Amino acid sequence: MVASTVITVASLVLYRALFHAFSVVGLAIASDVGIVANTVAAAVLLHRRKLVSLWNLPWAELGKAILVAAVAGALSWSVVRMIPLRGSRVADLESLVLSGITWAGAVAAGLWLLRSDLPQALRRKRAANSPTATPPTAVTDVKMES
Repeated sequence: MVASTVITVASLVLYRALFHAFSVVGLAIASDVGIVANTVAAAVLLHRRKLVSLWNLPWAELGKAILVAAVAGALSWSVVRMIPLRGSRVADLESLVLSGITWAGAVAAGLWLLRSDLPQALRRKRAANSPTATPPTAVTDVKMES
């Protein structure tokens, strides 16, 4: 709680500086920096309290995901810059849809090219949470053989 409060106060200074330097884009960057700072602080605190070990995390998969996200973001940014925004909602919507499709396609292709385990892991989680999955047997339902 204290770590999050300190990060939030520090982020306010960053929000102000980046907003004055880059306008609305600066706010988005400051938001991303704040999210990363809170995530890192939570991971370090969990590790220090021995609830989650940082050494046992799948760092190779995390590295692949970060690399693919950065490349997909840069690709989306370059594609969106080709569309002139005329100040209309239709142009804004076209830009948003095109950037979303570009980003999703780049992420899918990047994870496939790097042979990431992430798509398969997400499918397993979804299958385990689906209503067609066999529910676990309760301890009270198990009959003891005598």
